[in-house]
Parts: sequence; C-alpha cells; structure tokens
Amino acid sequence: MVVEVDVEFIKVVKNVARKYGVRRFVKAVPNASVMFKKPHLDIPYADFEIDPSDRIDLFMVFDEREIIHNADYDIDHPKTGNPAITFYVSNYVREIREAFDEDDAISTAEQTATRLQADLRHELMHYVQDVFLQNKDEKQNKQGKMSGAGQMTPEDEIEYFTSQQEFDPTIRSEIGEFLAARSYQPNLLRHMEQSKFFQLLKKHKPKMYVIAAKKFVSGVQRFLDSKKTK
Repeated sequence: MVVEVDVEFIKVVKNVARKYGVRRFVKAVPNASVMFKKPHLDIPYADFEIDPSDRIDLFMVFDEREIIHNADYDIDHPKTGNPAITFYVSNYVREIREAFDEDDAISTAEQTATRLQADLRHELMHYVQDVFLQNKDEKQNKQGKMSGAGQMTPEDEIEYFTSQQEFDPTIRSEIGEFLAARSYQPNLLRHMEQSKFFQLLKKHKPKMYVIAAKKFVSGVQRFLDSKKTK
C-alpha cells in the first residue's frame, strides 16, 4: 500500500502501517513467499497419514487489471507447483488513491488493513481445507464454480456462495468487511441485508444462513471483546 499510494499520503499510510507492526518499508517486488516450519503441528486437523505441503507462496500482483476477487488461492500454482495465495494490490489501493484529505486517507488505510487481514485468513482457510479437510470429508471441500478472472452468472453466484468450501472463509471475509466499515455502518443486520453472501444463503440455503449469521455475529463480538481487554 505504501508503494502504490499517491505521494501526498505516503506519510499517513506509513503511520497506519507502523500501528500494525510494520517498521521497515522496502520496495515492492513481484512476489514473495513464506513457509510454515511445521504445518502438520501448527495447523488444525493434523493427520499423520497426510503428507502436507510445508510451503505456501504469496504473490503480489501490482498491475491494474480487472479482477473479481481481491485475492485467490491455488492448491497447485502453475509457476511454483506449491499452494499459493495471490493478492491483486490495485483492488486494495483504489479507494485510498481517491482520498480527499489526510483524515480520509487514515480512515481508508485502516479499513484496507482490516480487509487485507480478513482476506488473508480467508485464503489460508482454503489452504487448511486442501491440505487436511479433503482427506477427512470430501463434502467439507466441495467447491462451487468460480473463476478469478471471469464473470459470474447468477447461477454461478448461487453455487459459489452456497458451497461448503466458501462457507467459513466467506464468513471470515464478511467479519472483516463489517469491521472495516463499522465507523459509518455499525449495524450488523443492515450489513447482512446488503451482503450478497447472506442474501443468497437466506434465499437458497436457509439452514446455512442461520448458522452463518450466528458465526458472523459471534466473530464480530469476539473481535470487539478482544479490543476491550487491550
């Protein structure tokens, strides 16, 4: 975000980044990678019969491209052969580029950081599904149709948002979206009414909707409670 924003807001964004623990700012590179040292111990659902990947790559795409998702997950990335997460940076910086003053830039940067964290957790949940859950229960890893670069039909949207694979990760994203916007949209019910995910669940999978609503509310509450204790 620091690299991609306009010059006038670099200082503001750096201050927000420092709040999130970033102390060193380096020039953006096409990709970077991180590695779990002991994923069979660090990640839930461990199973000694599974040979989990000990590496997951992170790609940051900086060019301006039209993309539906802010981030994507691949279990077998064509460039590395490893599980990989790709972030489309322009999607995240578009709003901060349009900030009209420093206060607006600070607010937007805070919201963006919250969304980034939620999206990263979303994609890492897919990693857990691929490495562990698919070996335990195929239904937990059933994928709906969706292409990161394509256009969804209404039927695709229903299949995607009501799929078991997207259920918990999308709840995590919804929590992030609500927390990012709660300064001007603090109403939980209104957020759910405006969310395509909750709309489609309510219409096509009412039992899943009830579960998702409970998980969403409790997730938001846990975050707010954790802030009170700090």
